[in-house]
Amino acid sequence: MNPNQRITTLSNPDEPACMMKSSKLIPALLILWLLLILSGFWMLWQYANTPGSQGHPNAGWMIPASLNTDTQKPTLVLFAHPRCPCTRATMSELERLQGDYGDVFSTLVLFYEPIDGGDSWRSTDLWRRALTMKHTTAVADPGGELAMRAGAETSGQIMLKNVDGGLEFWGGITASRGHESESFGGIALRSLIQGLETGHRRTQVFGCSLIAENGELDCLAGEACCELSGQ
Repeated sequence: MNPNQRITTLSNPDEPACMMKSSKLIPALLILWLLLILSGFWMLWQYANTPGSQGHPNAGWMIPASLNTDTQKPTLVLFAHPRCPCTRATMSELERLQGDYGDVFSTLVLFYEPIDGGDSWRSTDLWRRALTMKHTTAVADPGGELAMRAGAETSGQIMLKNVDGGLEFWGGITASRGHESESFGGIALRSLIQGLETGHRRTQVFGCSLIAENGELDCLAGEACCELSGQ
């Protein structure tokens, strides 16, 4: 080996500086990467815990007689978007209510669909679940006309009507988007169904916009918001 070449290589003043810069850059990039991941999770968590619009409940809205609900029992009405992943948790909570008090009330599920919606709107997992639930009538709501008349704006909105048609409850029965657990709404419904008093007849509702432009959902990152909160 040429000794002059060796001396020239070892005496290169730029090499130690480059190595020092690289050693500092890698931790900085890792920190930036972690911050981006954490900020993404924070955005999803915040979104999952942000309620939808409570709408404007129309206490005078009456369930159309053509829907053939049981008028001898209180009726629980669920306004739902058939493609909202957050509403799966609402359906699960409703199934639990039915398991405990299914003979006390009847259930009406009104599924939004566009005016020109095809069969695909009625072949979702939420539709299939509703069709297998006890004491339940599932009906399509073209254009969301019935939902608008009732004042519902968010998928997962629950309305409880007594046998006289009076409004007993208006709200949601989940604690966040797609999260199955006890909530003020669920506890209140159980009390009302048992004929007990409750201080929570209006509760927050968590879900996608019921009537969105072209039927598109506003759920952030698809199902990620619901997966993050436990569904």
